[in-house]
Amino acid sequence: MSSPAVPIIPVRQVLFPGNIITASVGGSLVKMVRTVILPALSKGSKGEKGKGSDTLVGIVARVPAKEGGGKKGADNMEASDLYTVGTLARVLSYKSRNNRYEIVFEGVQRFHLDSFSQKEPFLKANITVPADSGELEDPALKALVPKMRESGRKLLSALYPNPESSQRSLLEKTMSSVSSPSRLADWIAAVVE
Repeated sequence: MSSPAVPIIPVRQVLFPGNIITASVGGSLVKMVRTVILPALSKGSKGEKGKGSDTLVGIVARVPAKEGGGKKGADNMEASDLYTVGTLARVLSYKSRNNRYEIVFEGVQRFHLDSFSQKEPFLKANITVPADSGELEDPALKALVPKMRESGRKLLSALYPNPESSQRSLLEKTMSSVSSPSRLADWIAAVVE
């Protein structure tokens, strides 16, 4: 399903649906933060201050720079500098300092980046959001969830050998609350990354 153009924020890491990242935003993206994100947060579209916004932005990972190619900033991004699959994200909170913003995003849903509709004063793109797959009705996928959780526990044990680790405990608790096979796969991928 095609969606209206959304503001795009290029980031260095992948944001998966259901996961949270913090991104440092500056340069030309400050204009987008001030005209799109801050007004949405100040409206309190979720009802309470600090609870985030219903306004969605597109988070797209940058393709790693080729050897000797240098780093491009958001001011001169080309389509070939970004992956074609991104994640629509809700802004949960932000901090401002020295004309930069540290913004906390929560991934909501994947999308395909079709084309840029705007490059100035910030990137906007036409996107396509895939239709819901109805995966929860598939008994074969539901049956994989316990095996996926066991693999997730093994991964956490390898990453955090100390069973008393608060980080490991928090991640195990989070993993146990995920019931969707695709969200669990995204969660495990985010931990690996």
